[in-house]
Amino acid sequence: MTVAIAMAACIPEDDPALGSAATRAAGRAQVTPTAPNPAVTPSPVTTPTPTLVPAPTLGPAPTDAPAPTPTPASSPTPSPTPTVPPTVDPKLAELDAVSAAVATLMADNGLSVIPNPVTASEPPCTTGTTAMTRFPDTASAAGTVDKPADPAGRVYASGTGDLGDKDGYVLFGHDILADLLPSTVVSYVRFVRSVWCYTVEPDGYVRQYDESGAETPRPPRPTPTPAPTPTPTPTLTPEEQARKTPEGELAIVSEAVAQLMFQAGLSSIPNPVTKGTVPCFAGTQDMAAFPDATSIAGTSDKLTDPFGMPYTDGVDPLGDKDGYVLAGHDIFGDNQQTGLRSYLGFTSATWCYSVDGDGRVEQHEPSRVQVLDDVDVLRAAFAGGDGSARLVLLVTPELAAARGRAIWVQTQVLDSDAELDLKVYVVWNPSPGGVDPWPSPFPSLAPDDRIVEYWDSGQAAAQWFASDAGSATVAYDAYYLFGPEARWDDELP
Repeated sequence: MTVAIAMAACIPEDDPALGSAATRAAGRAQVTPTAPNPAVTPSPVTTPTPTLVPAPTLGPAPTDAPAPTPTPASSPTPSPTPTVPPTVDPKLAELDAVSAAVATLMADNGLSVIPNPVTASEPPCTTGTTAMTRFPDTASAAGTVDKPADPAGRVYASGTGDLGDKDGYVLFGHDILADLLPSTVVSYVRFVRSVWCYTVEPDGYVRQYDESGAETPRPPRPTPTPAPTPTPTPTLTPEEQARKTPEGELAIVSEAVAQLMFQAGLSSIPNPVTKGTVPCFAGTQDMAAFPDATSIAGTSDKLTDPFGMPYTDGVDPLGDKDGYVLAGHDIFGDNQQTGLRSYLGFTSATWCYSVDGDGRVEQHEPSRVQVLDDVDVLRAAFAGGDGSARLVLLVTPELAAARGRAIWVQTQVLDSDAELDLKVYVVWNPSPGGVDPWPSPFPSLAPDDRIVEYWDSGQAAAQWFASDAGSATVAYDAYYLFGPEARWDDELP
């Protein structure tokens, strides 16, 4: 076979690795011949079908094909316009730097006023100075405290003037430290001497001058806008917060009375508060007179408090103590109050309180009755009702008939017509010779915006109305009705 011949031709005759040619020939003679392969029917040869390539179409290009876009000629890149830095006036630049340094210096040190401003001049300046070592702290000012160190804690060099005499604010060149290192605080100007001359006013306003004394023009000096003073938010103690509610205030007063009785060793209160004092129908708002308004027979006055502090000499409620007091009632000679829990932290209550003999505290609503100590109070209220019909009642609460007529005005006149334009001024006053200046319970009328009530214990209105009628006595249980146009001047309309 051709392949075998080719392989044999490639083998040398005497290759040591394969043996001699004779040895190889002997080996070939011993190979058993292989049976011939069976006959194979050859497959018919298929003639390939040639692929025809269409001939190129000649003629103009199709109408729907876009025409080629010609490449434009490249334009030359323009050279960049050089950036010209803005022209800076060196005078204004230095003025701005000095002004900013002074402003920051004042802010850093909490200064609103510079106590020793620079106003004097020194060569070469006709006005101001170029020595930043003297600006704005040329010397100590009376009343200021020298600081031995800068904000970083570095010690100033000992000496006077520019060295060690500091008032707590300095500029670069003026803060010569023991280690000769300048501070890094931004309020320090970064030069020892300036080119132009400067002054500084007490409020820190800086002016610049040249050596001839001509000032550098600047925009008009701004008018400082004062910062609004914030309204401080009051901080209330838990006790003050509790007092804002009737339940909280009642609890505080009750606890104070209980502690008072315990600490004073009282099983009963000898002078309880039961009657009302204006503006209370029952009880009182006056914590300075509660519950020891006056001494009673048989009790022993004490001249000192439980801590041995003397009470102020005088009459009730100053020096007459029965051994139990509340805040405002324990006025000592040294104007100090004790820390006993039985002492109330306020002298006037919002609600009214009474205390009975065994120390039980009751709370009452304050009345709407106003105290009338001058007839002009009533006259002003009368003038405020111009344009409405007005009714003035002088009523004695001790007389049942008088009280009944006042109640009749409200129930039969006002309550029957809620739109009735009538102002009613009820003046409660004691009858001549009355012994009770403030009856309890007080016969006040029901709340109505058209009613104003007064308590005239001094008979101011009663005497005025009587004198206007030509009487030398007092008027009581009287009624005065006026029209909408009535004017009360020196005389009744």
